[in-house]
Amino acid sequence: MIIQALRNIKLLKNEIPRYLILGVWLLINLIAFLMVYFSFHNSLKYFYLRKIVQDGISWSRASAFCINLNAAIILLLVCRNSITYFRSFMCCSPNVVRVIDKHVSFHRYVAYLIFFLTIIHTIGHVHNIENFVEAKNAKYKPSEVGTNEEDLSGLFSTLSLLNKRPNGTFINPVDTENAVPLFEAFKILAGVSGIIMCLSLSILASTSSESIRKSFYNLFWYSHQIFAFIFMSFFCIHGAQRIVKIQTNVKNHNPQQCYLIYHEWPVKTETKQCDIPEFEGFMPVSWIWVLPSIILYLLERLIRFIRSFRKFKLAGFIKHPSNVIELQVEKMNRIKYRAGQYIFLNVSEISYFEWHPFTITSAPDDQYLSVHIRCTGDWTGKLSKKLEEKKELKMSIDGPFGSCAEDVFKYESVVLIGAGIGVTPYASILKHIWYILSTSHQNTATLKKVYFFWVSSTIDSFEWFGSLLQDLENRIKSSNQPDLLDYKIYLTRGWSLKQAKEIAINNDQEYDLFTGLSQKTNYGRPNFELFFKELSNVEERPVKKKCGVFFCGPSQMSKDLHIVCNKQSNNYISFIYNKESF
Repeated sequence: MIIQALRNIKLLKNEIPRYLILGVWLLINLIAFLMVYFSFHNSLKYFYLRKIVQDGISWSRASAFCINLNAAIILLLVCRNSITYFRSFMCCSPNVVRVIDKHVSFHRYVAYLIFFLTIIHTIGHVHNIENFVEAKNAKYKPSEVGTNEEDLSGLFSTLSLLNKRPNGTFINPVDTENAVPLFEAFKILAGVSGIIMCLSLSILASTSSESIRKSFYNLFWYSHQIFAFIFMSFFCIHGAQRIVKIQTNVKNHNPQQCYLIYHEWPVKTETKQCDIPEFEGFMPVSWIWVLPSIILYLLERLIRFIRSFRKFKLAGFIKHPSNVIELQVEKMNRIKYRAGQYIFLNVSEISYFEWHPFTITSAPDDQYLSVHIRCTGDWTGKLSKKLEEKKELKMSIDGPFGSCAEDVFKYESVVLIGAGIGVTPYASILKHIWYILSTSHQNTATLKKVYFFWVSSTIDSFEWFGSLLQDLENRIKSSNQPDLLDYKIYLTRGWSLKQAKEIAINNDQEYDLFTGLSQKTNYGRPNFELFFKELSNVEERPVKKKCGVFFCGPSQMSKDLHIVCNKQSNNYISFIYNKESF
């Protein structure tokens, strides 16, 4: 057990900044929850409220505070222009940048916690409204007044009738006897808005799965835009009716001393003073919590709206095998980007409102901006048909935005791994290397070694990327860094019996049968465990080396690679794992 625990610690050692942030965030939420819970559980201001609804108020208010806290954060995590701006600071260490690059994952974590806290909050208030109804139904019985701690029906009845007095204040929002709790919930703003927010959260959660995002991105996108707006709108007005009451005259009415002599209110003796208790609504603060992040988010949306008027002309497109389309867009000096960044693309002839993220596959030095799109969803399918019908499309671009891939040039050695269409982030990087090497035989500055893996399940996928590798291979051979690139291509499946025979016959040829490269294609899955083990078995260095590992592809493959990188890191080399996500 101890050995396994130590192994788990070793697997996590490169992720300390990420898990530290998560731990601090969860700790802050826990402390905030407990502080608010015990405040409502112990404070005299909420004494009568606790007597009526019991601990339901403590649970509902503690969860509400944490929901406010996380609602203030969740929009900030999708303000991409601001995030790109902050990650561009040179003072940010690689560990800080890697944490920033996880903003989408943190956005999901915050959403999960909000969903969980909403369940607690809802259950608490369901309990509260039922107790309010029971308190309204309680009968005042003069013959039973006195010191009966267990039977507080008279107290509940007295508290429920306070609003009948001249200038009286109330603590119980239920004003009808024998009411149905569900109907009472629909009679108050907090109940109606709460139900709408719960439905909105359910829709947001159900349409945010990976399968929905990949195959029905527009469903994910529209549901997020519409129901996130609905949620935030009702969130801001949820407490406007000020249903939760606090006692304001505790000095003149100590509830611990006065609650059992409710039949004598108001009373004043030498030892105690029990004025009529007065209550006022709890100040709504939810809108204050989220206002700054809403303003920043709206500014970001305004930037996107302004950018939507910048129309970029489609210079050309290529339909590659494996259902991949390459779009080439004229830059016209209106957009600048770095290798590894991504953009959001809008084609108004398909939809005015849909923006889809794509990695830039062209180098900053190219005359055009290109993206490679795999047609798997409904929007990409419409784009493919539109290109066949009309070649002169105009489109809008939002971005570029930063991603982990642009940090490749911060390391001396890097391992780039792309699976299928996941190779796209590295097209721009490899092209940029090509341009650097072709400019007066310059070197690539910090970057000294690139290990590139491309794993594909279809032979056709090699067609659109092979020419780039051929050009880069020839350029590197004639440069002053001939050992810069070490690449391996893996075909996991998809070859026929005829092709297998051709592979065997041409195995001794100088160039690969499918790619035309001097590096032959490998068949099957790469053994990354062995590769990283060999890479880590180096001589002792005076300074520990960091090797950047960048991956774009399936989530399960990412998890396996992440474990291997952490496992094979040692005292002389650290494999810093980065996963492309947007």
